Amino acid sequence: MYNNNRNETFDHAFNDNSTASLQEICLCNKDFNVHSTLDDMVSLRRLCMSNSYIDDLSIIAHLTHLEEVILNDNEIDDLTPLAHLTRLKKLHLNGNQIDDLTPLASLTQLGELRLSANQIDDLSPIAGLLNLKGLCVCNNLIDDITPLAGLINLEKLCICFQQIEDISPLTELINLRDLHLEDNQIESLSPLSGMKDLRLLDMVNNRIHDISPLFGLSKLKYLDLSDNMVKNEQAVELSAYNPDCEIYNVKFDYSCC
Repeated sequence: MYNNNRNETFDHAFNDNSTASLQEICLCNKDFNVHSTLDDMVSLRRLCMSNSYIDDLSIIAHLTHLEEVILNDNEIDDLTPLAHLTRLKKLHLNGNQIDDLTPLASLTQLGELRLSANQIDDLSPIAGLLNLKGLCVCNNLIDDITPLAGLINLEKLCICFQQIEDISPLTELINLRDLHLEDNQIESLSPLSGMKDLRLLDMVNNRIHDISPLFGLSKLKYLDLSDNMVKNEQAVELSAYNPDCEIYNVKFDYSCC
């Protein structure tokens, strides 16, 4: 939806003073002052300002019609101005300096939230965002995912490059289809045994040695077990249960069967 061609829309709007009626705009890769222009864009529903040197979100706090905001790769560390943007359904904030998610607690209409590559260590403020279907919080400082236990509508979850050992809070998230847990310290897959809709599971670089909890997941189509401790025998057995599943980085030795 967003691309640099949207900047042409911006230039046209700026020149003909029609900014008040704009509903969608991209100001990505801009390094000029857009504060005064955004003041007039009161009808905006979709805004992209990635890689634009933004460090203060007060410039969009008045844009209460916003439904989608893309602010990747900026210098944002305070989300307080977003607290009243309660119509937001999609929010991307990858690659910033965020460490406190408290202002997001009021954004209960959010369906997609991306917060990778920040400084987040506490997911508690988003525990009540029950409409979330997609959540990505890779490459942060997270070791406890208990706050995610009630997000039962999640279909895609990415929590890579953390220090997570216990994934039992995910047990009730049975609507998950894509689950990315690469580069953690996970030993047990038992909490995933009830995820009958799971299609993709990425477990690269963990401490997995038993994959039997996955034997009943007949819809699983992609499984990456690279850099774990899974025995060939179990990989072969899983393949027998689910021949349509592509299992990566397991050296099959059928002579052992």
